[in-house]
Amino acid sequence: MATTRPVSGYKFKVSVPGKLPGVAGFSRVSGLESETEVVEYREGTDSLTNRKFRGLVTFPAVVLEKGVTSDSKALSNWYKDVSDATQLFKGKSHPGHRSDANIQLLDREDQVATTYKLKNAWPMKLQYDDLDAGSSDILVHRLELAHEGLIVT
Repeated sequence: MATTRPVSGYKFKVSVPGKLPGVAGFSRVSGLESETEVVEYREGTDSLTNRKFRGLVTFPAVVLEKGVTSDSKALSNWYKDVSDATQLFKGKSHPGHRSDANIQLLDREDQVATTYKLKNAWPMKLQYDDLDAGSSDILVHRLELAHEGLIVT
């Protein structure tokens, strides 16, 4: 029986058509998950156990991390567009600032092994590492994306 070799999680590329130019190089992606709420219900005539039903599906924010470079402005510009639009539209994010994001996991031959698609993603938080004159660490920034669905293909 042939075995399939698991894919390592260190080789991936991220694309957000219309929001980030080309394929963006990130050093880390976290938060690829979804969870279905369990709703318990019991009537007086039921046995001693609760019935369990499917509830709402939730998708936590996905965090993209990368070192700050001269081409990092696209991340902050996308966030700025959304935060300005939120004020403009009185608390409702303008739908034009949403985009599907694709995270492609690559195998050893650089072929796409799996694609994680974030539906209607938009940046909800932008964060930079602390500046420290006594450190030689790479300055990293994080873009946190809210989204409405995770599709794995």
